[in-house]
Amino acid sequence: MVERFGDRACRFLWRNKGTIFTGTLLAAFLADPKPYLDGVKNLVVEPAAEAAREAARGTNWTVVILAIVGAGALAFGVPRWLRRRKGARSRA
Repeated sequence: MVERFGDRACRFLWRNKGTIFTGTLLAAFLADPKPYLDGVKNLVVEPAAEAAREAARGTNWTVVILAIVGAGALAFGVPRWLRRRKGARSRA
């Protein structure tokens, strides 16, 4: 890649070193650097979208939904249970 595009590729890599060396973007750049060097592809939007797709694909959504439901039950159920418990003690 550097041999083919020379100094232009080296300048691009150095200028974008913080962004480009994430796994997905680096693989895409090494596979086809021309669109990135020509400025056709955006460095921020495309890798962020790809990272979001990978994260969503690797997420166990059942666990996420159960955690949200459980947190909601605790947030609403525990205060209600404590009020009922306190009321039962004051009557005794």
